[in-house]
Amino acid sequence: MAGHMLPSATQLPIPRVIHQTWKTPHVPARVRAWQRSWWDRNPGYSYRLWTDEALAAFVAHEFPDL
Repeated sequence: MAGHMLPSATQLPIPRVIHQTWKTPHVPARVRAWQRSWWDRNPGYSYRLWTDEALAAFVAHEFPDL
């Protein structure tokens, strides 16, 4: 099955992005401590907070048939 080998990690790198979902952009204080721990443990990563509204817009744009 040589023709069906998976690409190496250097061919398909995992994007260095932390994605978080939350209903609104107002994340409670108890959760913000977790956010900070993700940033602290993953230097060099970018961060994206997806609200319900932003996710709905993304799906509508990228997958209009849904």
